Formats: sequence, C-alpha cells, structure tokens
Amino acid sequence: MTKKSTAAMILMVGMITILPLRNYAQESSTYKMKFVRACQDSSDKGNYIMAVFSVVPTIKDFKLILSMKVTYALGHEKENVRVLKQNEDNIRIVIYGNSVKEKNTLIYDFIKDSVQLEAQEDLRLIVLYFGNVTKEKVDEMSITYGLWESDNPDVRHENKYDFRVENVDSGYIYKSIEQGMQGIK
Repeated sequence: MTKKSTAAMILMVGMITILPLRNYAQESSTYKMKFVRACQDSSDKGNYIMAVFSVVPTIKDFKLILSMKVTYALGHEKENVRVLKQNEDNIRIVIYGNSVKEKNTLIYDFIKDSVQLEAQEDLRLIVLYFGNVTKEKVDEMSITYGLWESDNPDVRHENKYDFRVENVDSGYIYKSIEQGMQGIK
C-alpha cells in the first residue's frame, strides 16, 4: 500500500468514526437554567436543604421535561448520584411558574429579589428539596442537573452549579413544602 492510499484510508476511517457523532450532537440548548438561591434549616420535622433554579426557554414551543438524575455534593464531600424514584427518595423536585406568589408565598419571598418573575413570561422555577441528607450545617454545595431537551428528548444538557447555602429559620423549608402541596390542590 502506498503512502497516499494509506493516508486516504486513515482519513476515511476518521470521517466514518466522526460523522455519526455529528448526527446526535446538539449545538445549543432549548432553555437557559440558572442557580437562584439555596438555604438549609433544621427542625423537629428534619434537616432540609432547598435549592432554587430558574429556567427560561429559548424556543417558542418549549416543553419542560424533567430529568430524574441529580448529582450533588455537600461541602467538599464526594458527589452522590441519585436517580429519583417516586415515594422512595429524600429528594423532591417541584416546578413553579410565574404564579409562585399565589402558590407558595414562602418560595416567592425567598427568591423575589433574585428573579424578575414579571419580566419573563415563560420563566419556570425548579425547586429541589433535599431531606435528611446530612445532620451537619452545610455552607457550600454543588448540584449537577439538567433537563431533557424538548425538541430532542434523547439529549440532556447537565451543568454543575457550585453555590453557598444560607441558613433560614427552623421549619421554614418544611413549611414551604407543605404550602406547595396545598397550592397544587
């Protein structure tokens, strides 16, 4: 085999290997997700951490498709990967829209200075509740999370968010969970 034919064959094999990847890769996301705020409290109901994220669609007919995979680390601990299962987990995901002020005043009061709800018509809030994942005070946390793409549900873009965790009054988070449950009735 000559040097030219060998080089052509290597180039061809390289193209065959790379081309299928392009068919499945997606250039941009159909939403923008940002960390808003997080807090922790301890009460007789348990030790809870709440993290709030905002989601703004970048396409017209956006469908919010939740992923049940959450990766988190408390402080500088090793990351925990969780796939959430109904009624079997200590992590909850709750979604709110612009009506969060009516549905859950505690969440609204917590995020109102950090998110402009009225300015973004299609804005959604994703609230992650972590129940009894630690008994220790948490100052820092990281969460890796992403939604499934609404125009290609085989693709999920995950991002890692590192943030500080605030302390709130005892029972605050549990009360927001209860209020949220009443808001969906």
